[in-house]
Amino acid sequence: MVNNAGVALVASVSEMSWDDLEWVMNIDYWGVVHGTKAFLPHLIASGDGHLVKYLQRARPGRDAHPERVQLGQSSPVRGFTEALRQEMLIEGRRVG
Repeated sequence: MVNNAGVALVASVSEMSWDDLEWVMNIDYWGVVHGTKAFLPHLIASGDGHLVKYLQRARPGRDAHPERVQLGQSSPVRGFTEALRQEMLIEGRRVG
C-alpha cells in the first residue's frame, strides 16, 4: 500500500493561523495515520505486504525553508512509521 498525501503551506510561522497549521497536519500526518489504520489489518491478514510512505527530502532543522511549512511529512510521519515497523517486527508480522 502506497500512502502518498501531502500539502505545503507557503507562509511564515508568524503569518499562519492555527487553522492553517491544522489543515497541514490533518492532511500530511493524519492522512498517513488513517490510511495505515485502514489497510494494515488487510496486510496482516494476507500474511505479507508493505506500507510505503513518501517523505519530503528536507530534513527538519537542517534543510528548513523559510515560508514553507510541511510539518506532517517530516518527523511525526517518520516517527509513526518507525514505531509501526518495530511493532511489526516484535509481533512477528510479515508486513514491511
